[in-house]
Amino acid sequence: MKTNYLLTTSLVAASLFAFAPAFAKSDTAHQGDRHVAGSSASQSGPSGDELPRIMGPKRTIAVGAIDAIPGLAGPYTAAAAGPGVAAMLTTALDHSGRFIVAERNDLSQVLSEQELVANKIAQGSAGPKAGAVTPAQYLVVGAVTELSSGDKGSNLGIGIGGLPHGLFGGLSLNGQTGRVAMDLRLVNTRTGEVEDSFSVRKELASTGVGLTGGYKAITIGGNQFWSTPLGEAMRAALDEAVARIAADVSKGGWNALVAQVSGDTIYINAGSDAGLKIGDRLGVERVTGALTDPATNRVLAVQKDHLADIEVTAVDAKFTTGKFLQTGATEPQRGDTVIFAP
Repeated sequence: MKTNYLLTTSLVAASLFAFAPAFAKSDTAHQGDRHVAGSSASQSGPSGDELPRIMGPKRTIAVGAIDAIPGLAGPYTAAAAGPGVAAMLTTALDHSGRFIVAERNDLSQVLSEQELVANKIAQGSAGPKAGAVTPAQYLVVGAVTELSSGDKGSNLGIGIGGLPHGLFGGLSLNGQTGRVAMDLRLVNTRTGEVEDSFSVRKELASTGVGLTGGYKAITIGGNQFWSTPLGEAMRAALDEAVARIAADVSKGGWNALVAQVSGDTIYINAGSDAGLKIGDRLGVERVTGALTDPATNRVLAVQKDHLADIEVTAVDAKFTTGKFLQTGATEPQRGDTVIFAP
């Protein structure tokens, strides 16, 4: 009986593969856009060569709240879709190699560790210090507006009796689509101004033989997810979003903070991890005020004084040392803003 069952299953699978060329034609138009299932089961991202070049050190960025519209259609609830997309976007930004990515989704866990040290519950010189969280220069927020999958209408299925309960129930040849849409905003945390707002929408199709039954047992962002049409559409949407964010950030400036001043020596809270190197030229600014719109309270311009020019003389992983020449009425002090001066 067992031998006959295995033989029957093999024959059915072979029959389905024989039909595959007839259905694969509907998918060829998407091959240039999609990740082919089976080549990788994990999230990837655009390579550094595919992204706009960002002059100067890496910018620090974080992904804030990604919501989902109420009644989001598709296999995932709004409660799962928002945090799931936020986590995947965070990973995609990190994999791009263009940014220093600051954690925000699980920041409460980091703060808890700092509180343990501050309250002397945990000890050790290598422990986290309160207030040592890296500030983000840019924050990405937005909403998921679509995260759905559907049948293209070409479907050939053959049920197989005797499969264990919960294993979907049959082999099939399906033409399926994955649709992803999201609205994103890039916010400058220094000014609160929205640098860019844009929408990303991707719809990709695939035809393949596999067990049917949908996404019920597939966690959003998990390894299995990336081999589905919805996962492939998500990957394409994330790639486009990261490229757009990189292009926006490349137009803006970089900044860090003065950590300490001693004589004509200045220390900065960014180092080689941020892309700084010996010989780089930087400037020191101090924000003196902001011009805001009285109707909307939107920041129209930031008022600032240029205090000094810096030449980098030594670089550590986390901080930089330089010599400065004072150009303003007062010398730099701890907390002043450092900018890149190409």
